[in-house]
Amino acid sequence: MHFRSITAKLLFLIIGTYIITLLSILFIADKQLNKILDKSQTEIYHEKLELIWSELDRTEQRLQKTGLVEANVDDFQNSVLSQFRKAYYSEDELTVYPFIVDHEFKVILHPTVPKDSDLLDQYNWTELMPAPHQGQFTTQFMGVDKWYIYQEFAPWGWLVCYTVPVSEKYRDARSFISMLLVVMLMFMILILPVLTILLVNFIKPVVRLTEISQKMAEGELDHHIAITSRDEIGVLAQSFKNMQSSIKQKLEDLNHENTERKKIEGELQKARNYIVSVIESMPSVLIGIDTEGIVTQWNSRAVELTKIPSSSAVGQPLDQIFPFPDIDLLSILSGIQKGIVQFYPQQVRSEGDMVNYDDITIYPLKSIDEQGAVIRIDDVTDKTLLEEQLVQAQKMDAIGQLAGGIAHDFNNMLAGITGAASLLQTMIDSKDDKSVKYLNLILDASSKAADLTSKLLTFGRKDSISSTSVNIHEIINGTLALLERTLDRRIIIHCENTADKPIFSGDYSTIQNALMNLAINSSHAMKDGGVLTVSTRNLFFDEYYCRVSPFNLLPGEFIDLAVSDTGVGIPPDSLGKIFEPFYTTKEHGTGTGLGLSSVYGAMQNHKGAVKVESELGNGTVFHLYLPCSKQEIRVQIHKESALKKGSGTILLIDDEEIIRLTAEPLLKKMGYNVLLARDGIEGLEVYKKEQSHISIVLSDMIMPRMNGKDLFYKIREINPTCLFVISSGFTKDENLSEMRADGLSGFIQKPFLTEELGKLLDEILH
Repeated sequence: MHFRSITAKLLFLIIGTYIITLLSILFIADKQLNKILDKSQTEIYHEKLELIWSELDRTEQRLQKTGLVEANVDDFQNSVLSQFRKAYYSEDELTVYPFIVDHEFKVILHPTVPKDSDLLDQYNWTELMPAPHQGQFTTQFMGVDKWYIYQEFAPWGWLVCYTVPVSEKYRDARSFISMLLVVMLMFMILILPVLTILLVNFIKPVVRLTEISQKMAEGELDHHIAITSRDEIGVLAQSFKNMQSSIKQKLEDLNHENTERKKIEGELQKARNYIVSVIESMPSVLIGIDTEGIVTQWNSRAVELTKIPSSSAVGQPLDQIFPFPDIDLLSILSGIQKGIVQFYPQQVRSEGDMVNYDDITIYPLKSIDEQGAVIRIDDVTDKTLLEEQLVQAQKMDAIGQLAGGIAHDFNNMLAGITGAASLLQTMIDSKDDKSVKYLNLILDASSKAADLTSKLLTFGRKDSISSTSVNIHEIINGTLALLERTLDRRIIIHCENTADKPIFSGDYSTIQNALMNLAINSSHAMKDGGVLTVSTRNLFFDEYYCRVSPFNLLPGEFIDLAVSDTGVGIPPDSLGKIFEPFYTTKEHGTGTGLGLSSVYGAMQNHKGAVKVESELGNGTVFHLYLPCSKQEIRVQIHKESALKKGSGTILLIDDEEIIRLTAEPLLKKMGYNVLLARDGIEGLEVYKKEQSHISIVLSDMIMPRMNGKDLFYKIREINPTCLFVISSGFTKDENLSEMRADGLSGFIQKPFLTEELGKLLDEILH
């Protein structure tokens, strides 16, 4: 048997385990026997001490009976000690014996130590004794380990002790352990040969399987495995058979896979070629770099952008062939090491006089085998310009809201001024021509200011596209009135409204914005001043003209709205592009490029057309063609009437003090009683107290704490039939529409004339 064989290893393992088990048993047995012997020996020698103690106690009692204790004590003590010597010290070599010492540890009785000898010279009893009256301890005496058990006899101050050698105390335990060891060793010697034979027979199939496995490793797969046992060895042998068959099958499969692999490699090459084709066809610039910043991939879009061929770019440092002014190569490499995606939006790239914007994204490669990154560069010039136009549009929206807010506050002030002037008219003598003149000037100026704020509100409002009959001359007059206050004073504005049929069907605000865009563009073309002319006339477009026109026109009469200027003109190469979105000839940041495209769209929405004529140095003319409408605009002619008077109580609610101060006396002049409130909450409280006397509520819309709309609904909860009128300088149409649907009695725009207010109140109350 070879020492490195599994049989020898198992045999050594069993023997080692047996020896460890044997030693563990001996150790445990020794400990347990020692505990048992400690307990039994303590009981035995305690009983022996009790016998000696009892004899001493009887002697003490006899001594006490004599009545002469001091005279006879020595005799009695010597007598009992003599008895002890005869009883315990008769043998020549004593190993186990009792002895007695006094409270100073001087010998009273001892087989080898003379009387009155001091045992403290041998060892310190006071440190060894666990208790002063009785106990036990182990120590050396004259080079021998001894066990001592003691008990005090208090009447005489003696300490009765028994001493036993430790070897004597545990002699039986040592004999038992030795015998057990011999028996276990004999058992091992007898069982070892039998165990060896069994192991050899048990391992033999394993050895056979090992030999076969070695042959299989050498490629011999035809060896027969003739092991048929039903135990684990048989299962292992069957597994070897299955493995043998499986290996044969795998070899056959491997040959087949080699054939398939060659086929797959060919398809993989096709896939690689396809991926390369995709990369080369992508509109984005794709650049591959390694962890050192060396270019590994350079697609055709990168070649097109840089004019550097791929063969020259690959292998070169990225920052030398495609530098990014705002991106440091070290930052790119740091991002690759950290595995984070880096995004650099809107990087500026100049191409001659043109400025382009690129979004640059750097993706670290996730493959374990390949380290580096893919840099994707997307041209976002159009997107960036669109975002800039969006910001500009948002600015214009904010300006429109600001204009509406200013107009509202301005209208409140105008309402106070108009109200105060109207009140003064009723207080002064009509023969005072000078006072009447100045009051009329105040009212006229207030009317013009109100007209101006009305135009601001129209400009700032975002109405949905409507289709109503509109007079183009009204649009022109309103727009030019606004432009006269905004354009450069060196620009002279001419208006020639000669169209006999100025009515069209469409949206007022859209056409007004188109006219505003054209006029502002013309003013920009006349930086040193000039003449801006807006004119109208009627034209007829026949079927042929409509068919060849790029616009969707129907034959019929049209309004020709012409906007001409004496500016610098438009270059011929730009005339075909001016209606394209985002196209502008202005400096970057000063124009949106959406103005003319919105004009173009407006004409399309109105089934009209736009045409431009321009000559460098002489100016430009834009023609807006709008189809005439046959529907006439109904105009109501209001005759001047006397101030309408009435009766009842009006609750006036407005946060502007000037409105309350002027409106109260005017309403009283009309014959009404007036209750005042500064905001919606105060007005609600007044209404709750005085609702039985209040005929009508006249409230501002925009107020702190509670606005007019919320107040309207609160009062409607109290009294659904309450008459409620809104007076405001700026109100959203959707709010009024909702309130009218829910029972709003009327609305009057600030600033208003006294006659207008009187007439409205009279109509509502009657």
